[in-house]
Amino acid sequence: MACPPSKDRQAHSSRGETERATAKSRWSQAWPHRSRLLDLFNASLRRNGARDLPGAAVLTVELLCALPIVVVAAVIRGATGFGFSLVAAPLLSWFWPPELATGIVLCLDLAATGLLVHGGILEGLVRQDALILGAAALFGALCGVFLLSLLPAGPALVGLNLAVLVSALAALAKVRWLWLDSRAAMIGAGFLTGAMIGAFAVGGTLVVAWLMASKRSPAEARGLLTVVFALTDIGTIAFRAALGLLPPSSLALTTLLLPALAAGVFIGRHVYGRIGADTWKRAVACLLVLLALGSLLRTVFPASAAPQPQDLGQEGS
Repeated sequence: MACPPSKDRQAHSSRGETERATAKSRWSQAWPHRSRLLDLFNASLRRNGARDLPGAAVLTVELLCALPIVVVAAVIRGATGFGFSLVAAPLLSWFWPPELATGIVLCLDLAATGLLVHGGILEGLVRQDALILGAAALFGALCGVFLLSLLPAGPALVGLNLAVLVSALAALAKVRWLWLDSRAAMIGAGFLTGAMIGAFAVGGTLVVAWLMASKRSPAEARGLLTVVFALTDIGTIAFRAALGLLPPSSLALTTLLLPALAAGVFIGRHVYGRIGADTWKRAVACLLVLLALGSLLRTVFPASAAPQPQDLGQEGS
């Protein structure tokens, strides 16, 4: 006999519907005159069975705006091995409720990992290092989930971004810290990265900064990042799905955005193949500096840097 849905699950489902309705209303008001071409295209989709897709995944202004964002984020991921979520998640949250936007980003990031693995990104991987770093990140993520209620988000995020900023500037200045090449430093970087991702859904830049400071080769760094992000993406998606926190429409929208993702990853891989190791390291260090500064600004000045939960139909926490 099936158990009736709990009150919490019913409340969550109702809140999700409210978020989607609010976001849809918001963007309908922003663009009251959508082109006739979009209307004709969507009508054609519905006639051919698109009505059965979850979340009414048809061509909308939001989806059109998301396409270039996904392409740019995928180019960065393909060239550097990281950065897709950090670039895409804040921007897509302007068009869709945060829960839906982050669900789409997680699925797309995992798809990008599959494309990169198929393209041979793991050829330079040191398997023993990948096993140690991946296990430390998974254990850290588990601890981060349980410590979520105990850790103050603001100071923790400020500390994370300051550490990333210092490490990136040191990499640009070609400062080398020999102790970072130790196994203890690897375990520490993996654990802290996993803990930050588990608690606050950010932290990948920390392991990137460690890889830069420990002077890993670009091929080895990209391979290690791919393993760590694959494990954390799979774990997070499974955890969200088990708790009913992965909106069904995220899968349909992910499918529609896959061509843009594939194009961006393809371009990024070719960019990586045409630049030298020193250029790659400088580009990654500069990207880390920009991401750390941007995240610091969003943390210190949240009101001016990101849409507020009430604007997106989500309850404030």
